Amino acid sequence: MTEKLDAVVIEPKQPANAAIIWLHGLGADGHDFAPVAGQLNFPADTHMRYIFPHAPMMPVAFNGGMVMRAWFDFSALDLSVEVNLESLMRSNTMVSQLIEQQTDIPPERIFLFGFSQGGSIAVLSGLAYNKPLAGIASLSSFIPTQADFSTFQLQLSLNMPIFVAGGEYDPVVPAAMSKATADKLEELGHDVTWHQYPMQHTVCAEELSDLNRWINQILA
Repeated sequence: MTEKLDAVVIEPKQPANAAIIWLHGLGADGHDFAPVAGQLNFPADTHMRYIFPHAPMMPVAFNGGMVMRAWFDFSALDLSVEVNLESLMRSNTMVSQLIEQQTDIPPERIFLFGFSQGGSIAVLSGLAYNKPLAGIASLSSFIPTQADFSTFQLQLSLNMPIFVAGGEYDPVVPAAMSKATADKLEELGHDVTWHQYPMQHTVCAEELSDLNRWINQILA
């Protein structure tokens, strides 16, 4: 049986009618992006629930087998990113279950975002989900080439709105890797919005502003 993801959950003052699930990067946890909840603004009739799950603990070969929070195990970080597919599929299942648990919000009002490693899972799980979501964001992230799209039975016909961003000075996930993700998704027919920012491996204020504007356009 697949374990459930624990998460930091921030509820709106009114009953939630939309949700953002935000997946953190390698070695972080759900608290990492929780401050974002106070930095995004929505129309008065949008009551956003924020969900920041904690990735499972696992040994990561890239970091010498050290046990840490990770969405999947991998041994190298480059355009051919070799990953452990079993751990990738496990996280995909847990994220899908987390979406299912939002029984009071329809899937088309749920956004799935991820930073770095979390962005990989956001794209793969969002496109593998059996119903269209509101949108997906892949921030300073990549698609592992080993994670063949057919492995996830992706719903490629959904034409999902996808926000992809990268950092011009990112030493961890170079902008070229993030741009390759954007190009691949656009090639598959998705509605891709690409941004590059003068930053390293982080999220900047301009990026959050653009992301906020993109969310509101979709909700409208």
